[in-house]
Parts: sequence; C-alpha cells; structure tokens
Amino acid sequence: MRMTHSDGELAGVRKVSQWFSQEGFGFESSPPNTQDQNGRAERAGGVIITKARSMRISAKLPHDLWVDIVDTAVYLDNRTPKAQLNWESPYERFYSWLAEGSRN
Repeated sequence: MRMTHSDGELAGVRKVSQWFSQEGFGFESSPPNTQDQNGRAERAGGVIITKARSMRISAKLPHDLWVDIVDTAVYLDNRTPKAQLNWESPYERFYSWLAEGSRN
C-alpha cells in the first residue's frame, strides 16, 4: 500500500481522507517536531522553493513579492503533468475524482 505522510494538517479533512482511501493510499501522521521523518514532504517543499527562487531571479522581481511567487510556483507545479500519475497533473487527478464523486 502506498502511504501519505503528513504532519497532521490533512488528518481531519474528510473529503481528502476519502480520496486517499479510494486511490489506495494509507495515511500516517508524523510525531510533532520531527521534520526529518517527513522526507518526501520536505523534498517537495524544497523543490517549490527552488522553483520560486528561479522564477524570481530570472524575472528580476523584488523579494517583497516572495509569497506571491511561491503561490505561483505551487500553482504551476500542481498543473504540471507527472509521470507517476500517468501524465496527469495532480490538479486534474484530484478534481476529476471530486467530479466523479458528486455524480454518484
């Protein structure tokens, strides 16, 4: 079984829990103050920060726009097709699942 690791922020969201279950994911919350156990999540955060930094530098944007630049990097990452998802984007995969659920 594939596992999703989180620091607990997703544990109480019912729709998200249903989606994880339907897609065959287990959910495991890490103990507090143990970021080293969140390897994948920490890596994903590092990828987002690297993308945001690259975007800011290449566009010569001021550091004051950092929050908006990071939001944009996340937006683009969620809409970029991934090989692990059979070339679907995370956005497409999640919202097509939600649409199917509302029809049933």
